[in-house]
Amino acid sequence: MDPRRLYATEPPPTGKRSKSKPTFKSFEEDPRFAPAINDLRALKNGLRAIENELEALRIDNHLQYRPLDPRAALMKQRREKHRSTVPPKPEVEASASALAPDVAAALALIRDGSRPAPRIGRQAAIEQLEKDRALVEKAIYVQTPIVDELRGEFEVDLVKRVKAQYAAMSLRLFRAQQTAAAITDEKLAFRQAFVATGARWREDLLPSPSLGSALVLGSEDEWDSEISRARRFLEDRGALK
Repeated sequence: MDPRRLYATEPPPTGKRSKSKPTFKSFEEDPRFAPAINDLRALKNGLRAIENELEALRIDNHLQYRPLDPRAALMKQRREKHRSTVPPKPEVEASASALAPDVAAALALIRDGSRPAPRIGRQAAIEQLEKDRALVEKAIYVQTPIVDELRGEFEVDLVKRVKAQYAAMSLRLFRAQQTAAAITDEKLAFRQAFVATGARWREDLLPSPSLGSALVLGSEDEWDSEISRARRFLEDRGALK
């Protein structure tokens, strides 16, 4: 008999698998935190724009004095790439009174545009952009911990809302693994009793799938098995009585 057909008449598994995935409102979607996040995003986008223009001007400056540089064609391509790479337009709508002075100044610079006027010299433009970059970098340094602190508040609030649901899933998973460990013990006892009759264990006539998880779980009769450690973990937290 084909061992693959031994279980052909068995009923399908009764366990139900949910097809829906949990969804949570993201940190950036929360209206309580969106303004601070938008400010930081605007600063980072503005910094990229300044760095792109700064690099393009440096290439222009280099090619002015070394027009026959063998890398000229490649450098021109890089320059055009820098000038064509435009970050998303920042949304600077927050009230300046609610911002740290450095952040407010940098956002105003980004909103009004940091590119120097074409009439000034290239070297002066580079120097001005370097100052603009330093201002925006300082604002990012100030704004980042503010957003991190708000993110921490968001995380704590989210944990409070999902903690019971997650604990229930953990308990369900433990119960399933507990059942698997118990059945593994039962199969082991069955095999030992079979061999005790003097018969050889016939894997060809008594096939069974090999499940590595059963070996990892161990037995609840063993203190240091994974399933016993999981039970104590849940008992210590009051999830299992």
